[in-house]
Amino acid sequence: TAQDPAQLVQAWQALSRWAGIPIKEIRHEAPRLAAGSADPLQRALTRLAQASGSPALVAPSRRQVPEPLRSAWAQQIEAIVWARMRLDQALQEVHAAWPPALRTDPVAWSEWRAVLLRQALRGDFRPEDSVDVRQWLGRVDRQALAEGMGGLLQAAVNLQRTLVQQAWPEQVWQQPTPWGLLRLDTTRRSGRYWVTDPLLWVSLGGDDHYRFGPRSAHNPISVFMDMRGHDEYVTAHDGVDPSVGFLGLGLLWDGAGRNHYSGTWLAQGAGFMGAGVLVDGSVGQSPSPGSRFEATGHAQGFALEGLGLLWAGAADDTLSALTHAQGSAGPGGAAWLINVGGDDRYVLANTPVVQASSQLPERNASMGQGAGRGWRGRGGDPDVPGGMGLLVDLAGDDQYTAQVFAQGVGFQQGLGVLIDAGGHNRHEAAWYALGAAAHQSVGVFWA
Repeated sequence: TAQDPAQLVQAWQALSRWAGIPIKEIRHEAPRLAAGSADPLQRALTRLAQASGSPALVAPSRRQVPEPLRSAWAQQIEAIVWARMRLDQALQEVHAAWPPALRTDPVAWSEWRAVLLRQALRGDFRPEDSVDVRQWLGRVDRQALAEGMGGLLQAAVNLQRTLVQQAWPEQVWQQPTPWGLLRLDTTRRSGRYWVTDPLLWVSLGGDDHYRFGPRSAHNPISVFMDMRGHDEYVTAHDGVDPSVGFLGLGLLWDGAGRNHYSGTWLAQGAGFMGAGVLVDGSVGQSPSPGSRFEATGHAQGFALEGLGLLWAGAADDTLSALTHAQGSAGPGGAAWLINVGGDDRYVLANTPVVQASSQLPERNASMGQGAGRGWRGRGGDPDVPGGMGLLVDLAGDDQYTAQVFAQGVGFQQGLGVLIDAGGHNRHEAAWYALGAAAHQSVGVFWA
């Protein structure tokens, strides 16, 4: 259920344990200060400056950001610094294999990033590629990854509760850092924003339009929170929205409203050698109007060598994609899509064909709505065992439409699960669906 936002932390711990990760109790919080002692926000900004190599960061005044918002904002910054340490540990083996130019040359980083995404998301491996993503599978410390994201979620729950509990002084405070932009907007005014490298972005309201540009290698962590309004989130580049962890950690939390999420590949609660979380809807509050989620693929609760979570509130939502989406996991991945309620529509469409299935070449291989898949070895390459994907819808009269491989399906030693806990539902698919498995896999359909 979603009676308490703290259940997001519990859900994250459950997802991690389901994936076989022995996640520890998360306790990253800095010691609480006694009344009248040093400023918690200035202390947090000082730690961030020291960790990121930034010049001194100066906190806004106590009149601009009073308590308890001041402490909650500081705690989120402390959580980011702590999560960055856990992320660096998680990717230690991966970073050791990076060419040195990637840390200093934005063009080299962009080209290398594109190769990895092409290989992992489209299965397109070329002889001229300077890197092979298959050689990196199993090198990520998933426990450190899970704990880092758990710390971000824990602090975000506290910040969300604080933001909605009263009216705060209206102001916009922002500060660039080497890791990305800090921004706090309590004005509730609507706006249109071009966003690149967000580190911690918080807006209290307004009907906002966000368009996300490419993210640099220096911005592996992003926390993005918008508490109210009918908002639009648009990404025209693969893997750049703040709910994506690509070699990083990404959290996007929209507290309420009729929202629209538009993405391409690797979007909307996705982790690729990282962890990504998207929270939509009034978690712990009254139902909000339904949101729309649109993506090409590897989205809406997807993971590959990482963790992904999409949590939707009690509203009539529509989710559409083409392939590998809606609770879908590849090798080394564990992904959940949890929908609290509402009359929802899940669509894994047939056109355009972006990943033709072997069984019906005129249709996409959906590989979603609760799907876990591995990679079959080709040309003498070994098989790679699949991940674990889960879709859970707790209530409502729902519709599921897919093509080939969907709705509780496992492929190549993968596990896929679809659970619909109530309502009058409709399921449509073409082949390998409704609890199906191939090549030493498990598929579960429970409705």
